[in-house]
Amino acid sequence: LLREERDAFQRLKTARDDMKACQRKIQDEERRLGESTGNARTQKDSELAHARKREQLLKEQIDEIQNNLPDLTRRLGEAEQHFKKLAHNKDLKRKEIVSVEQQVRELKAATGGRFDGYDREIRDLVKAIENERGWEQKPVGPIGAHIRLSKPEWSGILERTLGEGLNAFVVRSKSDQTRLANLMRRFRLKKQPPIYIAYGGRIDTSNQEPDPRFDTILSVLQFDDDIVRSQLIISNQIEKIILIRDRVEAERVMVEGVPPRNVSACLCFHDGRGKRGWGLRLTNRNGSVGTSPVLPYTMRPRMQTDSGQQVEIQEENLKHLGQEMAEINRDERQAQQAVQRCKTELDNQRKDVKRFESDLRRTQADMERVQMELDAFEGVDDRLNILRAELESRRSEEEQLGNQYGEMGLAKRDLKQKAEKARLKLEEEKNEQEDWQNRVDKAAQKVATAENMRKSILAEKNGAFESLDIAKNERRRAEERRDRKAEEVANFIEQARQTAPERVHIPDNETHSSIEQKYTKIREQIKQRESRLGASDQQIYDRATEAEERYEDVQRQTQDVDDTIVALKRAIESRLQIWRKFQREISARIRIQFNYLLSERGFRGKIDLDHKARKVFLQIEPDETRKSSAGRNTKTLSGGEKSFSSICMLLSVWEAIGSPIRCLDEFDVFMDNVNRAISTNMLVDAARRSVSRQYILITPNAIEGRARLDKDVKIIRLTDPRQRTLDNFQ
Repeated sequence: LLREERDAFQRLKTARDDMKACQRKIQDEERRLGESTGNARTQKDSELAHARKREQLLKEQIDEIQNNLPDLTRRLGEAEQHFKKLAHNKDLKRKEIVSVEQQVRELKAATGGRFDGYDREIRDLVKAIENERGWEQKPVGPIGAHIRLSKPEWSGILERTLGEGLNAFVVRSKSDQTRLANLMRRFRLKKQPPIYIAYGGRIDTSNQEPDPRFDTILSVLQFDDDIVRSQLIISNQIEKIILIRDRVEAERVMVEGVPPRNVSACLCFHDGRGKRGWGLRLTNRNGSVGTSPVLPYTMRPRMQTDSGQQVEIQEENLKHLGQEMAEINRDERQAQQAVQRCKTELDNQRKDVKRFESDLRRTQADMERVQMELDAFEGVDDRLNILRAELESRRSEEEQLGNQYGEMGLAKRDLKQKAEKARLKLEEEKNEQEDWQNRVDKAAQKVATAENMRKSILAEKNGAFESLDIAKNERRRAEERRDRKAEEVANFIEQARQTAPERVHIPDNETHSSIEQKYTKIREQIKQRESRLGASDQQIYDRATEAEERYEDVQRQTQDVDDTIVALKRAIESRLQIWRKFQREISARIRIQFNYLLSERGFRGKIDLDHKARKVFLQIEPDETRKSSAGRNTKTLSGGEKSFSSICMLLSVWEAIGSPIRCLDEFDVFMDNVNRAISTNMLVDAARRSVSRQYILITPNAIEGRARLDKDVKIIRLTDPRQRTLDNFQ
């Protein structure tokens, strides 16, 4: 680019030199023509040259303004964007002020109840839980209502950090969880709180907590139920999150070097402009440092705390928010003034462009007029026109080369800016590299220190192992000596047991003669005791053993009888269950068959069998046009309807009975012809369907022509008794 710039500059310089030489030739030619034409020609030439200079000046001014317009437009856009950003921040700050004012009013109006921070729906749910019966163990919740915060300044950050966990309920069993979930669905909550199942009691975190000089979430919270404490430890690790007010101190603890033992994260207050009440969460996992903002909780606090201190903190926040609002208003006015200045300057530049363009048009018109007057002179030399045309060509070339050179200059400036940015970035990367190198050096130094300590400790460990080996050898030799002595003692004891099976305690002051006297006296006492009891100890022991054996034998027999009784009870219970099931199946089959047989005549009915009372209940509805299916009592039926219903009942019962021979006498006595025909066909069809069954039907009426007879139906017709009497008389 630099070489091209030098070449362009050289070409521009050559073009300007050629243009100056051409201008000198034109001046010489005009001087020569002036001497020949007089002052009028010279005056017109001077007027034309002045107009051309003015045209060139106007074009340069217009180009300059056109070149400045993008920069002005960019500045205006940046100013407007800055103004919009401030307006947006103002709206956010106003909403934040309104939210804090609302919190202050709610805190002042609070009654001090543990459920003040929750909606009415949650309070109604808690009342329903209290009134509900059938819990294995009553749920605890919401969790925030069972927590008291000892340091109110951390309220907003901790409320946001614990989040929905403060709305959760804790139960002890899966059945209680299902019951509580159904209760929540019945209340149709906007957002159903979580339900945790807790097992076990208090969790001991004494070995998992950080240095006591750090406050943790666990240390600033007080719980009225250990199950709430255990649940927050499990779900949020509150015993491993430390609280440090100052951001710089928090970064020093978490970022520089290794984070403290048993610390997973650190919460601190945000010290940025306009971030009062915000928090920062710092983490350092194996050298990977993370920082994330924690927005303050803008709703009513759910954890219990000192309302007076909370009001003071919120009022102090409100005061600072007012100051920040005043600063934002001041910055907004300044930004608005900057926007107005940019707009005014841009409007002025555009007006100047229009004015210069108007002047340019008038100047070009004057040039054309003067050129026409010059052309009117006689004897205008063609050489002058050629020189002027050449001058215009040189001027165009010079303008083109100038534009090219200017573009290269702009490109060079852009490259310089990019190079400067790259240089600054390189410096930043170098500084960061130096910072990381310092950290690496510190880490290497720590590693070297740790290696030296490891070597020292390893030497101590090796010495301890050597001492341990020596002690083990000494212990082994001592155990060998102990075993030898134990063998000697065991040998002595075995020799003594050959004389006395059990070891007898002998006082120190006893002698052989005194022990002999005691022995003789005890033998005499034993003989007296045996004579008094009538038997010796061995005989009494044998009798007791025999009685105990008889007792155990009788006890075993009794147990066998009891087991047999239990087994028989189980068997009869099983048989009764099977019998009841058989009765139910029989009843179901009878009901189905009964309804089917009634439908042959268009009847409807119901049969109920009470097996325990051994009764049958019938309800018959002979009128198929009635909508009601309640039926009528059999006492209200006619004789034919009763007979037909009885046949239907008998057939349905017969289907459930395994009797090989079934007999029915005078079944159609009270029937009309229609019922008799239908009943007879039903009986014949039922007999055909029953395999290995024989039906005997006795009736005083004739059945020919009414029954669907076949070879399987045999009719035995008896003589009328009156006819037999007449025959006897004859």
